[in-house]
Amino acid sequence: ASGSGAGTGGSVSAGTNAPGIESFSTGTTATGYAATLIAGNQLLGSRGVIHWRARFGIRTASDGTETFAVQAGLSQALTSLTPSRACLFRYQHSVNGGLLECVNRNASSEAGSVFSTSINPVMASGFLDLEIKLDVANGLVTYVSNGAVVTTIAVNVPSDGIGAGVSILKSAGLNARTFDIDAQGIWQGGLSR
Repeated sequence: ASGSGAGTGGSVSAGTNAPGIESFSTGTTATGYAATLIAGNQLLGSRGVIHWRARFGIRTASDGTETFAVQAGLSQALTSLTPSRACLFRYQHSVNGGLLECVNRNASSEAGSVFSTSINPVMASGFLDLEIKLDVANGLVTYVSNGAVVTTIAVNVPSDGIGAGVSILKSAGLNARTFDIDAQGIWQGGLSR
């Protein structure tokens, strides 16, 4: 975390079937952030399909005054919008009308590998159930929302070590902005659901 008051935790109402909620806040500085990154480059696609899954909701929309971005999924780093390797869901108010994008990045490029969805992640309560399946052997990344495949991307599939996590990155404004995540998890290999 970086910024006055930025971090994770806080009081979050669990709700039905939501046992693992953590709230991420930007704090009250214009460039604050909060992130959790699990094993920044330790997950290897050569060892089988990597799955990332979580439920999250952005509680207040980004705008031109209080501006932030949220990233969630598999990534080598999450404290900027330009990690060298990633396959993740990304939210920015100024892109795709504030609806989620599915993004593959490899060798610091995402050219030809961004899919604009119709999914609005801003909700006062509740969660989106999101999943990413990184299949390096077949050169595919599959993005799933609430159990339905959103898209499969075969460009810029990251093949080197990768990690998993979420982040909220503030770029303007002095009011704290948050998003909530419930039960983030990763698994690899022969496990299925």
